[in-house]
Amino acid sequence: MNPDRQPIPLAERKFDWEFLGFFPSKLFFITYFVDVEQVPIPDTSNFTYPLWPPKAAVDLFHWYGRIFAFPPSSTQPCSSPTW
Repeated sequence: MNPDRQPIPLAERKFDWEFLGFFPSKLFFITYFVDVEQVPIPDTSNFTYPLWPPKAAVDLFHWYGRIFAFPPSSTQPCSSPTW
């Protein structure tokens, strides 16, 4: 390592701020919206809406799971096991 090199302060690294904002926001969104939705709804074909996440978010996750995340031949398209 070159001893003449000086670290660039974080305030001057604008692109790094995008990473610092991206990961905590995704951690919050995935944890408190997507993962929490899987706990009270084990069967997406027969359920009542939980208090959290909001109904619109639950509908969005189920729609995405039916359309994009699982093959059409899957018998339970949105039923992935909770970790």
